[in-house]
This record gives sequence, C-alpha cells and structure tokens, in this order.
Amino acid sequence: CLGAMGCCDCALADAGRKAFGNVRDKLLDMYRRRPYTTVAGVVWVTLVVIDGILTAVVLIFVVRSWCIKKEVDGPILELDEIASQVMCALFMVQALVVQPSRLISLWQWLSDFPSLLRRRGPPSLERWKLGVTLLLLNLNCWFRFVNVYFMWWFIQNPSLRPLEWELATLITSVLCGAIGIGLEKYFVRLAQRSAEIARVAVDESQDDRLGSGMRSVGDSRTPLTNGGDKLEMGGVSQTGSEVKAAEENGVVEHA
Repeated sequence: CLGAMGCCDCALADAGRKAFGNVRDKLLDMYRRRPYTTVAGVVWVTLVVIDGILTAVVLIFVVRSWCIKKEVDGPILELDEIASQVMCALFMVQALVVQPSRLISLWQWLSDFPSLLRRRGPPSLERWKLGVTLLLLNLNCWFRFVNVYFMWWFIQNPSLRPLEWELATLITSVLCGAIGIGLEKYFVRLAQRSAEIARVAVDESQDDRLGSGMRSVGDSRTPLTNGGDKLEMGGVSQTGSEVKAAEENGVVEHA
C-alpha cells in the first residue's frame, strides 16, 4: 500500500510539473507576442482569485449563521457586498475589453462574412457555426452589463436589490460565455481535423499517381518473348526461336 501511494504521489507530482511547465511556456509565448496584454491578464486573474477566496470565506460565515439560525453580523454583510462589487467590477472590465471585437465580428457575420473569415484566419468555419458562437459570446457581455446595472443601482441599499434578477443575469452570462468558448474550440478542432484528413487524402492520391506513372514507365519496356514473337536488336529483326538457336551455337549477331 505504501508503495502504491508513493507511486501515486510521484505520478501526481509529475503531472503537476508538466501542467505547470505547459502553463509557463504558454505564458512566456504570449508575453513575447503581447507583453502588455499578458501582464494585464495575469493581474486580472490574480485579483479574481483573491476576491473569489475572500467571497468564499464570507459565504462560509453567512451559511454558518443561517445554519444556527443566527442573524448575520453587519460587518460580514458589508464585507460580502464589497467582495461582490469588486468581482462585478473585474468582470465588467473583462466585458468592456472583449465586447468591441465580438460586436465587430457579429456585424461582419451579418454584413460581410468573407471579410470576417479573412480576419479570423484558418481554419474557416461554416457560417451557422460561427454565428452561434458569436451570438453566445455577445450575450455573455450583454447579460454582464445587465448584472452590473442591478449590482450598482442598489449599491446603497443592497437589501432592495432583486436577488432573482441578479442571479439570473449572472448565471446566464457565465453560461453563455462558457458554452460559446467551448463551442468555438470544438468547431475549430473539427475544422482542423477535416483539413488534415483532406490533406492526407491529397497526398495519398499524389503518391498513387506517381506510383502508377512509374509502373507505366516500367511496363513500356519491350520484354524478351518466346515463340514467334519478334525481338528488335539494333535494327535486326529476329524471332525468339532464332535468338535461342544463335545462343546455342554461340553466334548471336549484334549490329
């Protein structure tokens, strides 16, 4: 058992090191291509993680108070509101950053689809697939804006905020973003796979044509035949039987 646990620990450690190495390599590659965007993204993710931990701790205290049927303390509610507002602001910034490009892509999908394909680059997606993903990604931003409205309009009186609208817009925004990004990656993988299959098929057909051409060249050479078939040798026409008799007598003639 100890040996098995040691092997599991080693496997987990190796997987962790590989995952960390992959993330590090991707970050370094992104930093070389877009340094400022990469730094801003790392800072944004760090703030989201810190605020998420703080929100989780506050929720633990809130749930604990509900379980023991005790009124939640005012400072805890204030801390929960602050953490929620900070998280809302962070995702508002993310929505404002990505919304222009998503809106432009949706407009090009409606008005100039070939231009959108050129701007995106390979692999090309079918129009309906790209339209579904763009609609979902834009809905992610639009529902986020509505959620921000409910969060900030009632910032002075959180108790008056309609909880059902706040949660509905938040959950819908998250689902639209997650499904849109997932579908886009899935469609891109399918397109890449189809392009690879087509490339392999073209290579195989070229190899088959090349092989058939070589066989045709080899078959065009006139073989030495038996019986009454003739063999052309240096302009002298001889039958197979004559050549055989000449070979036996040692007097094969060459022109």
